Amino acid sequence: MNRLELIRATRDIIAKAGFYISEETDTRMICFDIVARRDNVLLIIKVLTNVDSFSKFNADQLLVISNLLKGVPILIGERTSQKAIEQGIIYLRHGLPMFNFQTLHDFLIDGVPPLIFSAPGGFYVNIDGDALRQAREAKDISLGRLAQVAGVSRKAIQMYESGMSTMIEIALRLEEFLDIPLIKPMNPFSLKERTKQIKIQIPKKDAIENDIFNHLRGLGYNVLPTIQCPFDALTNDSEVLILTGIGEVNQRFSEKAKMMTNLSKITERYSVIFLKKHINRSNLEGTPVIHISEPTSIYRYQPTLVNSHDNYLIAWSEWRGSYFDIYGNVDIETGSVEKSHDRPLPDYAVLAPTISLESCHLQYTISRKTRTQIFLYDASGRCLQCLLDAMRKPGEYELNIPTQSLATGVYFISISTDAGTVTKKLTVIR
Repeated sequence: MNRLELIRATRDIIAKAGFYISEETDTRMICFDIVARRDNVLLIIKVLTNVDSFSKFNADQLLVISNLLKGVPILIGERTSQKAIEQGIIYLRHGLPMFNFQTLHDFLIDGVPPLIFSAPGGFYVNIDGDALRQAREAKDISLGRLAQVAGVSRKAIQMYESGMSTMIEIALRLEEFLDIPLIKPMNPFSLKERTKQIKIQIPKKDAIENDIFNHLRGLGYNVLPTIQCPFDALTNDSEVLILTGIGEVNQRFSEKAKMMTNLSKITERYSVIFLKKHINRSNLEGTPVIHISEPTSIYRYQPTLVNSHDNYLIAWSEWRGSYFDIYGNVDIETGSVEKSHDRPLPDYAVLAPTISLESCHLQYTISRKTRTQIFLYDASGRCLQCLLDAMRKPGEYELNIPTQSLATGVYFISISTDAGTVTKKLTVIR
């Protein structure tokens, strides 16, 4: 099989095993070819005919991405430049578990797990240390006698009983002598290299991309730039991870946005796209967009809102003359606040009712003298009305908001002061 045929055959096998799989991607993408989920198992798979073409950089990037997504990286291959990859054996390639298509078929379709893994020095197997110790003690065999039969040291036998792997020849000698099965099957999806020490050097991005990444870092996020992926970076903090894209609207980037939307669903993560030029849309192929203001444009706010179950993404950019600021947060629930510069926000804000027929009532508290603005947005992020724009002294305030003229749908009320912004969700029904 050529590479494209091998990718499609792999996709078929994974789909038959009950995985929800990503749509076919551009086969020129180096990082990964297939993302698949079944329950809590997330697989991130690279498929190659000759695995020698997969470099250590590619492997390190795949390991780090998989770790952030809490997925299992796998390399499916058929051969190296020297020999074929043998059936039923798991290899490691730059820290990635690697095996051939038939091994994957045996495991997922026939239920036959691999038993052997390759490591420096030969082929190894995992043995049942408890069964080994119990059999030795039941037959009153000393450590020295068993070591002599296996051709290893007494210390090695003790380590086997503690769970250490052994070469296949030694395991077979122990099984024959004790007359019990000792070799344990392996789950190829449970093998993953530790990634804490892996550091990847990404080629420099352009100035706008670097500005975006720096602003996201300034908001408290970690940013991992990527190359040759459907997304340009993974952005995360302790609570959320976002597939992040940057670009301009064209046919190729629209395809990239579609892939991001698809991957967002499979990985169960958010996705967002920063656009270098403004478009009159709040999303691109299903992924929400944040517009980066042009230097000649002046925007007070240009928000983007997108629903994901009960949570919302709210974000906007603001041009400062020679640079721009990015505000916002992902995973904002009703009543949560934007993640910005750790400044105090309005102390208190309550909207009632949150499901309205004719009107709703907003109560809010201001802790210091400040300009206060209250805006009404629709679900596409369009500002419908400025409800208030005035200076407010410290104190408690109320505002009645009529909704008779609003169509059925979801709306947002944004309370902005010099300190920050609080956003409330409002549902109007007719």
